[in-house]
Amino acid sequence: MYVLKNDYRIFEYMPISRRIYDTRGQYKRAYLYTRTDTFDLTYFIRYVIRVIDESIADLRQYMDVKPKELPNMITPPESSDDLNLRQVAILELMMKDRDRPMTIKAVSGMHNVAYATARTDLLDLVDAGYLLKRKVGKEFLFFYRQSSNPNFSIYRE
Repeated sequence: MYVLKNDYRIFEYMPISRRIYDTRGQYKRAYLYTRTDTFDLTYFIRYVIRVIDESIADLRQYMDVKPKELPNMITPPESSDDLNLRQVAILELMMKDRDRPMTIKAVSGMHNVAYATARTDLLDLVDAGYLLKRKVGKEFLFFYRQSSNPNFSIYRE
């Protein structure tokens, strides 16, 4: 499976930090009990083990749900190996809200890249058959192209 190794969105599914943040009161108590009970780490270790167990359960639940979402997407053409990370992110965003058009300025701001880079990314996606381009006034709008192929994955096996 083609996984984006530099994709920082994976961290939103790594729930340990989130779990610690959500139970920060318990974290503080475990720390205080450890400090006041002659530095007995048992309190803190038990808390950390419970957080890790809950985080693993959350991750397993996410991994069960994610493969079920993939068939609802659409398969890109064979040139998907040529997509960069920004283009994959643009496609994912546009697939989630297929009726919402994307502008060059929006992509530029979203990925913090130059206008020309955003334009090139979008035009390359148009050339590859992923997007449709329409001129509205002085601005180009890019729409997600609906495909007839029901098997999607921008992630390669």
